[in-house]
Amino acid sequence: MINAKGIVPCEADKESKQASVYVTHYLQPQVAQREQSRMLLAGSAAQQVMTSGEMLLIHVGPNEEPEDYDRSLFHVTWRDQSKTLTILPLGFTLKRWGVLKLVQCQFNSFTAANLRVLQQIAERIAIAVDNALACQQIKSLKEKLLYILQEQEFERVGGNRLIPVDVRLIAATNRDLRQMVADRTFRAPCGLACQRISAHL
Repeated sequence: MINAKGIVPCEADKESKQASVYVTHYLQPQVAQREQSRMLLAGSAAQQVMTSGEMLLIHVGPNEEPEDYDRSLFHVTWRDQSKTLTILPLGFTLKRWGVLKLVQCQFNSFTAANLRVLQQIAERIAIAVDNALACQQIKSLKEKLLYILQEQEFERVGGNRLIPVDVRLIAATNRDLRQMVADRTFRAPCGLACQRISAHL
C-alpha cells in the first residue's frame, strides 16, 4: 500500500529555483489528506532524478529526519516507522515534466516487479500532462484562428494596428458536418463557413 504520494511538476530544460509540491497522505484506507507547498529544487533528490532520468530509492529509518525538501511527504504519525521513498521521473522519450514521489511505511517494500509498474504509471502520467498542455495550446490557437477568419484582421504581438487579411481555408473531413451542427458537437458558424463550397469525394 502506498502511504503517501507527491507530484512535483517542473520542466527539465528550465532553470527553476523552486517548484510546487502536491502531496496526498493516506492515513487510513480510503481517507486522503491533501496539502500543497513549495520546495527548493537546488540540490534536491527531485532535481537529481530530473537531471538523470533515473529513479531513486531512499530508505528512512525509525526516528530519522528526512531531508527538508521531502519532509512534507512524511506524516508525523509515521516517525517511529521505517519508510521507503521512491522518486520517479515523470517523462517519456526526451520530455520530462517533473517527478512522482511515493512513500511506503515498510522497509524494502518496493520490489523490482512493482517498480516496473510504477515506472509505467509515471510515464502515463507524463503523457497525460503533455496532452493536457497541448490541448490548452490548441484551444488558445483555435480561438485566435477563428477570430482572424471571422474578422479578417489581426494585430501583431507588440503591434498597435490591425492588419487586414484575406484567408481561404481548405478542410477535409469524413463526418457529416450538418448532422454534427444539429447535434451541437460542431460550432454552427464553423459549419457554415466550411460548407460555402463543398466537394464530395
